[in-house]
Amino acid sequence: MKYTPLLLTLPFILSACGSAKTTPTSNSNPEALPTIAEVTYADKFATVEQNFTKTIDYNSDISVEYKTYDPSGSGKAYLKAKSLKPIDRIGDVTADEGKKLYVLELSVMGNAKNKGLPSTFNQIGDYPSPQFVIVDRANTTNFVEETYFSDIYTRSKKYFELSKLTLDQEQWNHTAIVFQIDQGLVADLALRFTNLDGKIEFYDVRESQ
Repeated sequence: MKYTPLLLTLPFILSACGSAKTTPTSNSNPEALPTIAEVTYADKFATVEQNFTKTIDYNSDISVEYKTYDPSGSGKAYLKAKSLKPIDRIGDVTADEGKKLYVLELSVMGNAKNKGLPSTFNQIGDYPSPQFVIVDRANTTNFVEETYFSDIYTRSKKYFELSKLTLDQEQWNHTAIVFQIDQGLVADLALRFTNLDGKIEFYDVRESQ
């Protein structure tokens, strides 16, 4: 996980991100790559108990009501997972050694009545937004998207970056996120959000039978 030193003063507003390569290859366009500070942190809900309460099919509209903060209240978000596929590289950028990349094509929509925190669709920290994660059920671990890879991928496809999509916009936006996971881990998708009781809840995302 990476963030810039400026965010040390804002620990509660962090976007989902991860380990990244900061030096492009000779064939890369440096202006197209995001820059990343070498300060690390961990998603505080990465090892939370995996409480699965619903199973959702790919390409189904998902509506969730989630807890908001500052002011305290509730918000509504709408998400759709379209496809999850492995990719070898994004241009000249490849996964770290021992890792592999998966890209999730998705659509999201917020609600104009949503207020406070979280404010964007890939926010983590103390006030995480509803977001898709890869789950490792055997080790009770889940992995958020890696903003470094996600931003490179979305820019190459001319999508909106998830980090720029706010929870108060009321139109469907198609985008994509990229996960970097261990080579031996099966890519098992779930939706993670904070329910109205302030507890982390998961929806299982599966291919329709």
